[in-house]
Amino acid sequence: MPIARFERTAEIEAVVAALQCDGAAVVTGLAEPGLVDTLRAELRPLFDACGLDTRSDFDGSRSLRAPSSLLVAAPAAADLVDHDMVVSIANALLLPHCATYQVGSMTGIAQFQGQYTYLGFDGLRPGRLRARNR
Repeated sequence: MPIARFERTAEIEAVVAALQCDGAAVVTGLAEPGLVDTLRAELRPLFDACGLDTRSDFDGSRSLRAPSSLLVAAPAAADLVDHDMVVSIANALLLPHCATYQVGSMTGIAQFQGQYTYLGFDGLRPGRLRARNR
């Protein structure tokens, strides 16, 4: 099953529909190139310090993971969490089911070539977690 891909100018409803149907969607170009460069620079020391210590059967052997205190290490990540499109999509998916919500944790992940990627949950029901090879 191919993952639906959208441009950053896509209608929120279309992205939400893909997430509800398939459990995954890709929005290309959402982060500005300058933000991506800033995040890389902020996360690099953390990835270098952790090395491959975070390897496990679940996480895989070809990825680096930064601790969950991501906003401390990479404050620029707040620009992604608070991005208008991200917030609108989260609101559309979550607010019909709750009065409010919050981000519980964030993790920085650097994946190497050949590492399988976790795509997400089956809609809002965390049941069938799917993985695909890159």
